[in-house]
Amino acid sequence: MILPSRKDLLNETMYLLRKYGIKPKKKLSQNFIVSPRLLREIIHEVSEAKPHVTLEIGSGLGTLTKYLAQVSKKVIAIEIDEDLARASNEILRNYSNVEVIIGDFFDHYGTFSNVDLVVSNVPYHISSKLLFTLSSMSFRKAILTLQKEFADRLFAKPGSPDYSRLTVMANVHFSFHKVLDVGPYAFYPPPKVSSSLIVLTKKEYPLPIDSGFFEKVVRILFTSKNKVVESVLKNASTHGTIRFGSNEANKLRNLLRKRVRELTLGEIVEIAKVLYEDF
Repeated sequence: MILPSRKDLLNETMYLLRKYGIKPKKKLSQNFIVSPRLLREIIHEVSEAKPHVTLEIGSGLGTLTKYLAQVSKKVIAIEIDEDLARASNEILRNYSNVEVIIGDFFDHYGTFSNVDLVVSNVPYHISSKLLFTLSSMSFRKAILTLQKEFADRLFAKPGSPDYSRLTVMANVHFSFHKVLDVGPYAFYPPPKVSSSLIVLTKKEYPLPIDSGFFEKVVRILFTSKNKVVESVLKNASTHGTIRFGSNEANKLRNLLRKRVRELTLGEIVEIAKVLYEDF
């Protein structure tokens, strides 16, 4: 697949913005892809996935959408900005396998039950919310361009400053690999930060306990991630949030003196299992 140069992508983007009278909105983190390298890598990953139905979150000006249409049987693109949605509808009118929906993804995600691939240059301000929402959906893979600082948190190791509730919850539901990092000038207008293209693969095995309870335990633990586990659990038990007594303490004795930030995913699952048994 031959892609335009960065100069051509930038010129086309600026031309379309002028044509449709659109000014990028900072509050929606609107930055349009103008990097042929980033486009090429996204399309390569999509081609490898061989999707039947691809969901694109944020159609923008259709720059990526028209290439997705060439490697997907069907593309559903949802765009919250009405002006952009109308523009991309017109730009993509010759692609019969593309459907553009005007709306907020978070109001519609429950209707996308037949999607097997998700693609998005993620607006930075919705990154966390999007990841938690994707964890509740059924699909095989997601190909996402995220703020690099945010993406680094997904790969954080126990004990590192970036290790957080987000790290744990994301790794419960997905496995990750990073494709590449790109600088601000991969987009127009350029954001103030670098970005990372990552591929998320849905994990097939379920948690051994109720997912809602597990999330509750993770939230409790990481509210005080620098404290030792025993202290955090005793405090939560005092407030009636969970039950933590001598029985639970005995089962978890090997983990109680560790600080929350040092716990591996497996150890957090173990803690949650014990607490769930006596909940």
